[in-house]
Amino acid sequence: MKTMEYQITIVIKKNRKFVVETYMDYEQFKYYQQPAFDSYRLLEGQLYEVGSVVELVYKYKGQLFFMHEKITACNLPESITQVYVLGETKNRCISSFREANGNTIWHMDVHFQFEADEGQDKKVFMKKTEEDMMAFKTYVEGL
Repeated sequence: MKTMEYQITIVIKKNRKFVVETYMDYEQFKYYQQPAFDSYRLLEGQLYEVGSVVELVYKYKGQLFFMHEKITACNLPESITQVYVLGETKNRCISSFREANGNTIWHMDVHFQFEADEGQDKKVFMKKTEEDMMAFKTYVEGL
């Protein structure tokens, strides 16, 4: 087994309420997520609540990929913990949202757990996470 941890913080030029509402709206994923977001389906619990499990479907190179998202802690608009599972890989993301001068400071603690050490490069994962967060920032600030 291999684990990897890191943190990323960005500032979004929108108020926290708007940022969090947009972040939690699965219908808007298709406008900023890569690979291309296709659809979602609630498997357990109630959407956006602790214990909920949502199947997220992505299209990449003509294939569909299915990832599960479980909310393990939720204290929105301050914070949320989401665990993503794709195959044998688990990714726990603890997002916190703090408002400052009308902007939102989004901090994410990221923890990956891989079944095996296959040379996964932390810098590559950090870059992808930051790109994803910046894509969301660009989308939200454009609304």
